[in-house]
Amino acid sequence: MHPTLAIAVLGLSAAVSATRATSASCVFNGELTTKQSDGGDFTVDFFGVTPDEPDYQNCELGFLDNLRGQCLGIVDQWACDNVNGVLKTSGNVPAGWRGCVENAIYLSQNGLEGVTCAKP
Repeated sequence: MHPTLAIAVLGLSAAVSATRATSASCVFNGELTTKQSDGGDFTVDFFGVTPDEPDYQNCELGFLDNLRGQCLGIVDQWACDNVNGVLKTSGNVPAGWRGCVENAIYLSQNGLEGVTCAKP
């Protein structure tokens, strides 16, 4: 269960009508278990995005905004590529940890559950 308290505290809102991706995979090369870390690199692939999704072409899906909100505002080396409906993202969260990336996935995809970032 992901707390919505973080949204209220940060004053963020992510109101969308439906999940934008049907599933996602995540790899996080950094500390997996603690909020006190030196950050790490991540890759997240979103699957099942259809061409009628407004953000299909620009490869955002609200994920970058939610990463900034959940990972203390900093995302370095952001990259995103749309490969036949699979949005492949990567970057670095210098002050983040696995949980902030997982929360950003959940929030940006309107409650997509079950995505856990694993070590490479």
